[in-house]
Amino acid sequence: MALALSAILCLLSGFAFAGPFLESDFEAAPGILPDGQFAFAVRVVESGNTELAERGIPPGTLITHLHRISPDKVVLSDGPDGMIENLSSLMPGDKLIITCYLPGNAEKSEITVYLPSAAERFAAQRAALIQTQTAAARASMNAGDPFGNAYWGVRLRLFSLGYFETLRDLLDQEGAAWGTAMDRLGGDTLPWFGDLVELSMRLESATSPYGGVLSAYAVTRLSVLGDCGEPVDRLTATRTEWTEYRNGLGTYQGSSSKTVTSEDLEVPAGFGDILRRNGSGSVSFVARWDLVPIVRALGCDSDTRRRMEANMLAFYHARSPVWRAPTDVDAP
Repeated sequence: MALALSAILCLLSGFAFAGPFLESDFEAAPGILPDGQFAFAVRVVESGNTELAERGIPPGTLITHLHRISPDKVVLSDGPDGMIENLSSLMPGDKLIITCYLPGNAEKSEITVYLPSAAERFAAQRAALIQTQTAAARASMNAGDPFGNAYWGVRLRLFSLGYFETLRDLLDQEGAAWGTAMDRLGGDTLPWFGDLVELSMRLESATSPYGGVLSAYAVTRLSVLGDCGEPVDRLTATRTEWTEYRNGLGTYQGSSSKTVTSEDLEVPAGFGDILRRNGSGSVSFVARWDLVPIVRALGCDSDTRRRMEANMLAFYHARSPVWRAPTDVDAP
């Protein structure tokens, strides 16, 4: 996700940015102000630029001072040339604090203009898209799709719809929640434990997104529906278990002997690599409880199932959705 964001920001930086205001929107207007004082002010002219009025600076406004705060500098200006230059050269991330007299007002006003940075604009667009996708997914659930509202079904629904942005957002939330939980559980007495688990969760999210969900689905689908006449991957899942003993300070005290079990598995084509990387062919009771009814309801002849499985593989390998449902539902 970070790489994708960096690439987008680099692409955006390659284009010339046109600020909301032009030099032709302003003129030097030295003279007596509404409060009777003289100043080298700048007047907002009638130029047809609707941005000015939308930001609370209508034509006829007299500007007396500017305070421009940029990521790399701070500028104070009260001369017409300097004020017009700063007004017309705003860049993303810049903030302007304008001291002025609005038309028909004899008292000073202070107006703030802020241009979001490229990263902030991208984040706002992503948040709006996630909100729309969430509304569309909720509408699908309310219409009676087979996925339900449990952990597994919510994520399978998003895979089936191709809403990868919302899936990634859930991953981010889960990583943050795990970090907070571990801080609370072990941050005071066992800080190394909280740090270790948080690092592990972040690495899992980055290198194996939803590997456990996809593995559990793949195993369950073959056990419930069989191959549905479609290609499969065959593999042997090996599980090694042992118990480590540590004292209250986290010092290693020893371990039990290791137990190794193997199981031959078939999973839908493409899911074999996910299981090999995820390291487990077992499905918990809770996962099966949620997944089995969904898989049965989808059935072998379901286009929804086929699209969902194709999207699962695409998401896991950081590709675009194979199929994406339209988001024509208004976000709340």
